[in-house]
Amino acid sequence: MRRRRGFLLIDAVTALVVVGILGVALAMTLHHHHRAERALSDGRTALRLAERALVMMQYEQTRPRSTEQTIISVRPIPDAPAVEDDVWVTVTVEYADRRAEVIGLAPIDVMLQR
Repeated sequence: MRRRRGFLLIDAVTALVVVGILGVALAMTLHHHHRAERALSDGRTALRLAERALVMMQYEQTRPRSTEQTIISVRPIPDAPAVEDDVWVTVTVEYADRRAEVIGLAPIDVMLQR
């Protein structure tokens, strides 16, 4: 019996197909990873903006304003008990299709500002 030496054309084509499939799978995985990373980053940014808006109301005594990229809304929580001169509020921020809410105390006089 005679032994074959070398690769046949079908072996080389099969190897190229397997490498191509693995390359496509890697590219898809990297794309999904980048998209998930961007969504997490936008969510963290929205949360930071909501926290900053609440702190601004508590310490700087000014009500936060929305911008072109960010929508900020502040709503008092109904039926929540007031604490001294403060009321419980929900600060909602929408940034890049992400939404974050923070609940905290804000001065009543800041809530009366427009």
